[in-house]
Amino acid sequence: HRGKWSEAEGEFRKAIDVDQTRGDWHFNLGLALEAAGRDAEAVECFQHAAKLLPDEVEPWIAAGSAAIRLGRAVDAIPWLERASAIDPKLEIAYARRIEALTARDRHEDAETVYFLAQSALEEYPLCLKAMGEDLMRRGQLDRAGWCFREALRQDPTLLGVRSRLAAVLAATGRPHRALQMYLQ
Repeated sequence: HRGKWSEAEGEFRKAIDVDQTRGDWHFNLGLALEAAGRDAEAVECFQHAAKLLPDEVEPWIAAGSAAIRLGRAVDAIPWLERASAIDPKLEIAYARRIEALTARDRHEDAETVYFLAQSALEEYPLCLKAMGEDLMRRGQLDRAGWCFREALRQDPTLLGVRSRLAAVLAATGRPHRALQMYLQ
């Protein structure tokens, strides 16, 4: 918690040397490595933690999220599917799956996951944002704009959505409205 990642790493490695069966220690080592910008090593720790804690959602989400950042969306998809199976009400698992599928240009599958989230959750602003990104990638700007507006309606504090909506507005010939959105 104090940001001393190398010290934390050393302590977790010592603990793991004593007892390699503690999934929570592997997970926390992964968090320390991730915070230090060492995502590739963090993924390995998260995977190991997930094997030791198969019914805990956090290692699966962490592994999938780190894999996406590393450009390994193909690896992330099954881990995120497992997270959704463990907790079908966990929005981040659906949103990250949409992101991973988008990265693989599997747009129809991304829409399917979006609809699964929509049926499982009352509100799903992260999924709306992820789906908006997918639609922008495909050039479906009006639909993307709707997703971004709905995400803002559900969570007005969601980071990055206003700028993405502004980009859609600018690209669809509404520069004055885009400027207003950017200023917000």
